Amino acid sequence: MGGNALATVGVQSKRLNKSDFNNLTKKVVKVLDIAINKANKMGASIVSKPHEVKAYKQKETFGDLDLLVDKELFKYISYEDIMEMLKLEFNYEANLPFKEKDEKDMVFSLGLPSDEDGVFFQLDLIASDKEFYDFHSSYLNWNDLGNLVGVVASSNGFLKYGHDGLVYQFRDGDNLFKKVVLTTNWNTALDFFGYSKERYHEGFDTLEEIYEYAASSKFFTPDLYEFENRNHTQRTRDRKRPTYNGFLKWIEDRDSDGLFKTNIALSKEDWKKRVLEFFPWFEEREKYEWSKLQERKDFKKYFNGGILLKHKPDLVKVEISEYLKELEKSVPDLVSFVLENKEEAIEKLIKIKEKESPV
Repeated sequence: MGGNALATVGVQSKRLNKSDFNNLTKKVVKVLDIAINKANKMGASIVSKPHEVKAYKQKETFGDLDLLVDKELFKYISYEDIMEMLKLEFNYEANLPFKEKDEKDMVFSLGLPSDEDGVFFQLDLIASDKEFYDFHSSYLNWNDLGNLVGVVASSNGFLKYGHDGLVYQFRDGDNLFKKVVLTTNWNTALDFFGYSKERYHEGFDTLEEIYEYAASSKFFTPDLYEFENRNHTQRTRDRKRPTYNGFLKWIEDRDSDGLFKTNIALSKEDWKKRVLEFFPWFEEREKYEWSKLQERKDFKKYFNGGILLKHKPDLVKVEISEYLKELEKSVPDLVSFVLENKEEAIEKLIKIKEKESPV
């Protein structure tokens, strides 16, 4: 995504005008439709068509083609297979260039042949989980709009708005110990952040309209987007994004006119109230997650290598780890046993283990 992946592997790429881009898109979607049909005949259950990530309607040239695909496809049809299918479709005999993809990366970037020798057009195949596919599609649409809306979400420190829905992040200090999905319904998420779902579904003709929409929530405040108010990862990522930098310039021009003076910067407490207002079921879930965290803390307090050494002082580091694993097998429900016996838990577990061990 972004059109720069091929450059990182030393491959020259080009931009396409809208007509050529649309023709190329049809060819690629045709290949992916065939691949999906083949995968389904092999046992897959892919129901979503490839999703062409939408750009603003008056965009005249394109640096890459972003297509979202149900990642189940790649369990049956490899990326190499798809590249071979694309070679046939584009009547191209040589190997297509591509950027190596690690297991965690959702995007596979490759070059499609152009009318210039040695020059390619970048195709990004974005793998999506089936359960998040619809939300992921909407999040990627309209030139990074999802990321701009996500800045409002991340301003409170515990909400995350990304390809996998609106997520509540539980933190204990710096420890992120649990993520809970609040919704994967795109319209609900827009409502939650004060955006008009009706306006979103009308689409956007220009970048200007996208910027206007990103700033249309009553919870939008310009300072949220300043790089000094973003964390290191966000700054590094967003400095490279033309849409984000264009939005900063757009904000600067309009903020001087006092356009955003009436906007509300919600406190963390107010955001929390809003979460409970939209998702009343979350109150019980929150209590549960904090109680489970305390349970894990108590368990580690009474079941650890330090306590084991008091009873088995001759054990060395590797032996401690192995001995603890053996103790875990001594009772059916280790956690309940430890929390019930507390300081005496390991001593009792040792006795159970040694009694069970053959003489």
